[in-house]
Amino acid sequence: MRKNRRGYQQTETSLKEKQKSAKCRLIAAAHILLGSDTMRVVLIGAGVIGLSTALCIYERYHSALQPLELKIYAERFTPLTTTDVAAGLWQPYLSGPSTPQEMEWNQQTFDYLLSHIHSTNADKMGLALVSGYNLFREPVPDPFWKDIVLGFRKLTPRELDVFPGYSYGWFNTSLIIEGKRYLEWLTERLTEKGVKFFQRKVESLEEVARGGADVIINCTGVWAGALQPDPLLQPGRGQIIKVDAPWIKHFVLTHDPKSGIYTSPYIIPGEGGADGGDGVVVRVERSVASTAVTVAIEALVTVTLAEWQCGLWMQAVTLGGIFQLGNWSEINSSQDHDTIWKGCCRLEPTLKNARTAGEYTGFRPVRPQIRLERERLRVGSAKAEVIHNYGHGGYGLTIHWGCALEAAKLFGKILEEKELSWMPPSHL
Repeated sequence: MRKNRRGYQQTETSLKEKQKSAKCRLIAAAHILLGSDTMRVVLIGAGVIGLSTALCIYERYHSALQPLELKIYAERFTPLTTTDVAAGLWQPYLSGPSTPQEMEWNQQTFDYLLSHIHSTNADKMGLALVSGYNLFREPVPDPFWKDIVLGFRKLTPRELDVFPGYSYGWFNTSLIIEGKRYLEWLTERLTEKGVKFFQRKVESLEEVARGGADVIINCTGVWAGALQPDPLLQPGRGQIIKVDAPWIKHFVLTHDPKSGIYTSPYIIPGEGGADGGDGVVVRVERSVASTAVTVAIEALVTVTLAEWQCGLWMQAVTLGGIFQLGNWSEINSSQDHDTIWKGCCRLEPTLKNARTAGEYTGFRPVRPQIRLERERLRVGSAKAEVIHNYGHGGYGLTIHWGCALEAAKLFGKILEEKELSWMPPSHL
């Protein structure tokens, strides 16, 4: 308690409490202004970008905005998304981010994941610390993220002797997050909060607006162009090989700045692989005679759903080194297979003894910069606010939480504007 200038007793309220109270009043007012008892939000996409964005928005607004009806539409859910078999290593591109915001979003994601590393949720999230090497044939500038990761340092000459052909490099500790377990964890949290999931192929944003959505959140990755033309969005085709090599404990990423990203060999251990790796598309075959599900890739490898669910598949080491901009082919290429296998075996000869567990082809959603912005959509008498959140290239798991926080801010601005449009003019 303290006295104000007039001598009255007043309670000292923390800035945080005041901000929370103001936000609650804002959201409640905006809720009333919507003209219905429910704010209808539809999020499209169930990979790491979609589910983290849904959780971030729901956690920030559901308590004051009741009821908040949040539905998630997706053609594919875990374990059949790109995230499920992405490698999961936290590492941005070596070049600087296209915008200052992207650097902040990377930092926010690393800090968020690191804050969970010793929590009881870490195992459920598939989260662990991992150390390893970035290798070059000539000196390069330090990456912008060197102060974000742990223990970043340059390699010694003795360390470089272990990797013939490479004369420069770094060592650091980062984070690895297994996509399948992380999606399961996010799905469980959303389900507990009452979020509904619908397996549905959405043909257009207008279709969802006509269905009565007040806000549409577009997290459809490389397929966003099918909902709304985007000439800046392209597939960055990648191909990976999964091998059973439990003796591989460190990641090893090689780089050739002249030929571009992901075009030289990389090896990512455990927990399912790396975000410095390739997004993949899983093809599913269902038996007519039973409910058994297998995951089959080009008839080369079959992994049973039981093996997938028990986690054996996700312990595989990821091998890669393919990037083909504009290539939409989902067919595994024998030429790309040979390029990956020979390159990774030169880098780590013991891999020649590893059992191949699977091979996948998929697409990174490549864009000059992430599209994270608002748009107003009007379809006849229906209108909706749209938040786009896609175009994360090969580093979706690396930047997802920072982007989710930004999408939540945009959602809050929509509520704020609805309140301001309702407020009567001042007579002062």
